[in-house]
Amino acid sequence: MSRTVFWASVIGLVSALAVPAGATDLKIGVVDIGRLLADSPQAKAAQIAIESEFGPQQRELENRENELKARGEKAQRDSVAMSDAEREKLEKELRDARRELDRREQEFRDDAQTKSRTETQRVNKIIFDEIKTYSKANGFDLVLTGGLQGGVLDYRESLDVTTAVLAQLQAKYKPVAGQPLPQQPKPPAKTN
Repeated sequence: MSRTVFWASVIGLVSALAVPAGATDLKIGVVDIGRLLADSPQAKAAQIAIESEFGPQQRELENRENELKARGEKAQRDSVAMSDAEREKLEKELRDARRELDRREQEFRDDAQTKSRTETQRVNKIIFDEIKTYSKANGFDLVLTGGLQGGVLDYRESLDVTTAVLAQLQAKYKPVAGQPLPQQPKPPAKTN
């Protein structure tokens, strides 16, 4: 948990407790940011977009890695029948191919991380804007975040407004043309 979130939560709770006696109708809600990031259609669509953009390139790099490995194994088997010059030439070709593949893999990782950060920031903004909208529309005095991002360790179930915020995110989701719709999570199977 980050110090900023922790101290903001503590200050919020202290402020809430310091409310004058006449203002006892303090309305507090808790939102599980981790759940919203996992279940909102906006977050799922961002993940699908990243996978569709970078999946083919990742598979291509994996194929090249396998090909290079197979070439190295073949070269090792055939090296006994080669002259020194042929062996050196082949070793240089394999080294050069390895360097090129490593360079391309690094570029791929950098591009994928940049895109992932950008999409994460965009989705976070959508989610936090929706939490603010929900909070204002429903008259909340204080909304705390819990889950993956937050500093709320325990709270009464009645304070949890995550499902309501998620419903609003789902209602406002507009898929991009040609983009597949994110699948809704399946409810857990009931056990007796």
